Amino acid sequence: MRGWAIAAGLGLALVGGPALPAAPADDDQSACLTSVADTLATPDPAAHKRRIAACTNFLQTETVPDRRAPLLAARSESYYYTKSFVRSLLDLQTLQGMPLRRPEELAYDLAVNYKGLGYFTLSLEEIERAILEGVHSARAYAVRGGDKALTGHYGEAIEDLDLAISENPSLDYAYSARGFADLEVGEVERAIADFDQAIKLNPNAGDSYYYRGKAHFALDHYDQAIADFQRAQELSSGNDAANEFIADVRATMTMPIAPPPATPPADGPSRPLGRTHNCAAYYPVLSNRLLEAGDVIIHYDVSQTGSISGVGLERSSGSDRLDRAAMVCVSRHWLNTPAYQGGVAIPTPRHLARIVFIAHPQGPTEPIRAGALIALGLYPAAIAEYTRILGADPNDADAYFRRGFANYVMHNYADAVHDLNQAINLGPGNDEAIAARELVKAAAMEQSPVHKDI
Repeated sequence: MRGWAIAAGLGLALVGGPALPAAPADDDQSACLTSVADTLATPDPAAHKRRIAACTNFLQTETVPDRRAPLLAARSESYYYTKSFVRSLLDLQTLQGMPLRRPEELAYDLAVNYKGLGYFTLSLEEIERAILEGVHSARAYAVRGGDKALTGHYGEAIEDLDLAISENPSLDYAYSARGFADLEVGEVERAIADFDQAIKLNPNAGDSYYYRGKAHFALDHYDQAIADFQRAQELSSGNDAANEFIADVRATMTMPIAPPPATPPADGPSRPLGRTHNCAAYYPVLSNRLLEAGDVIIHYDVSQTGSISGVGLERSSGSDRLDRAAMVCVSRHWLNTPAYQGGVAIPTPRHLARIVFIAHPQGPTEPIRAGALIALGLYPAAIAEYTRILGADPNDADAYFRRGFANYVMHNYADAVHDLNQAINLGPGNDEAIAARELVKAAAMEQSPVHKDI
């Protein structure tokens, strides 16, 4: 990561003021400040845990703030790569209180940690700030593009990801995120090309296989779709959605289809061509995560050649996302035979079709919906969802942790500490909950000293 790389590689590059005399050589210091490039090409959790221990040991004795800064930055980086996002944020919060030459680099680091926690709206705010303040790197545009894609701003996402890829064509994440955005707007062939490149650069990215499977399914490439969903399952255990899509593909493959007539009929209606009248793969990802389901009634015209045009909304499902997906599916995927009258193909207007969207949640439904609400910045609704989860299971430590962090983001500090205490009591040794409680208390004190006993 850009900020971390500067801090760890250059020591004091992030720190304001004149350079200080070098501290005495120390094995822990050396291990902590080892060049990021040595360990991040293929993240090694064990190596990062050793680095965290070394940084922690040296920080216990180093008291000079300007020398502590690169140590904190290095430890924050390794916390990030061990998916300890809250502990990484806690170190970054400490760094925010130090004189820094490049605060915009910290904004980048905050963004990727919020992203790791699923707070894509917060991540987007931080990466916007980083770019505004001068972080113009391919990775920064890839992060912003990914955040925009995951919050439903697909056109803006594709613009950012185009820029990121043009500057650095080796970023597998940028291809994967652009493929996701392509798929959501119906550019299915381009999505497959992007996922192909993402997988070439990172063959172990389960999401790229999963979404490429959806893209192949959308184009009726059934064998390729099943192979991709199976690979996604292998790489991402517990991917229930991949299982359900495999079942959908296999069910579609067994659907009977009428063969086209050997000669044009004298009279007859327009009919579906093959199995193209299937929109399961066009179900929007955000709708899936929010558990939006419903029926859309679409009207469309069929020309004398069988092409489809004049696609419009006849009756809404109640969800703009589902309505758009249905229209994209019909206009870009459906194929028909023309109608015939007296042996002549004729255009037929105003056909009606009912498109049914059914959710394929990737796990238990309530936490998925709560996570989607968090991603979109709908924190009060997410807190209410976690409250329902806890009503059903008052011993769910993870739900307490997640509701506590959402309360922290909402500046409901007393509620946040209560929830995080519950998470810690129910799950002793929950270092992320302990770090989150420290974050909350520091934020509360910064807001007002009256919160010192929170």
